[in-house]
Formats: sequence, C-alpha cells, structure tokens
Amino acid sequence: MLVLKKLVPLSMFHQSQMKLSGYVGIGGIRLGSRWESQNTLVEKIQSVEEEGVYIQIFNPDAIISPKHLYYAVYFAEQAFALSSNISKNKSIEFLIYASLQRQIKTAIDKVGFLIKGEKHRDTAYIVITASSKSKVTSKYKEILSSLNASSVKEMVPPLTSQKINQFLKKYMISDFELENVLLCNGFPAGSKISDQNDDTKHQTFMSILSERMAQLLMESFKSN
Repeated sequence: MLVLKKLVPLSMFHQSQMKLSGYVGIGGIRLGSRWESQNTLVEKIQSVEEEGVYIQIFNPDAIISPKHLYYAVYFAEQAFALSSNISKNKSIEFLIYASLQRQIKTAIDKVGFLIKGEKHRDTAYIVITASSKSKVTSKYKEILSSLNASSVKEMVPPLTSQKINQFLKKYMISDFELENVLLCNGFPAGSKISDQNDDTKHQTFMSILSERMAQLLMESFKSN
C-alpha cells in the first residue's frame, strides 16, 4: 500500500530557510519474478522516471519504518535546495541520507535493494517523489506494471530484540544514545529501549537518525 505525504518543513527554522514542495509516496512492493541482473532492474526503474519524478527502492531489512524514508527524502530535497547534494542524482541522494553514508557505493550496499551476492528476496520499499499526488499515484501503478510487482500492505517489522540489535549495529547507535533520548522524552534514567512499546522504539530510533541526517546535511553544506 502506498502512503502519500506532502513535503513540508519540519521546523520553523527550515520553514524560514526554504520552500519545499511536492509529494512523496512510500510503500512496499513484492516483485513478481526473480531479477538476474541488477542493471536490468535499475534500467526498468529509470524508464519510469521522468523530469521531476524520482524513484528508488530499498532493502526493507535496512529500513526502520516509512518515516525513516520520509526523513531521507526530506533531507535529500534540502541538500538539492541548498546545492549541497553529494550525488547529482536525487534518487541516489535518497539512499545517501537513508544510509547516513557519503560514499555512494557504501550507501547502496547498506540500504539499497541488491540482487548480486545476497539471498534473493522478493519484497522492497519503494519511494516515489513528484509534484502532485496524482503523479505519484500514476507512477506507482506504472512501476508495479514495469516490475511485474504487487503492492504489500504492511512492511513495518516489530522491533524485537534481534531487530534492535541489527539496527544498532547497522547504524552504529549506542545504548547510551537510546537511553539519552528516552531520558529527554521523560522516561526515568536507565530506561531500556527493549522495555518500551513499538511506537516508542520507533520514535527513539527516528530521533537519532533524523538528527544524524541533519548533521550530514550541515557537513555537506559547510564543505561546499
């Protein structure tokens, strides 16, 4: 199922700095056939893109929640607005911010949907950005047809202890950082992420990831 959101500034500071426009669609897809070539898959996706429309797919095991991808798109859009983008390709910039990696190959390896060298999986997260809801929706239908794919209703995994440890390692997040975010949000000192409900777990992780995306944007801006 595709979730549509309007791109809007996340804070008064951002609102005063730039005008964001357009919509982002985030959803899960199930590929109907096995892809033997990464290049063929990429070419199929690029054939659906057009001026002002950007599409990227992600390994769902590397993504904490749809909000993770929304923030990645948001900060990638800001990077382009500030001429601080790392890649010339906006779809690649989505990968950079989702992965928090400046090196494109590392970003792709970390959060991209890869075929070569990995156990084949048939589900992926997809992100589509365009100027209008109708354009995002029409491109979603087009990409489903092009990839012989179907929509997946639910992609957000429960944050089990195993999943938490996986994300801690992948994004190099410490227990101290998690505990500090919980403390700042009114939880008692020493509270453990594993003891919280799923909403709190997701919010805590996203607080850390969004802050790191903002830091990456600032570093890129300063280096230009």
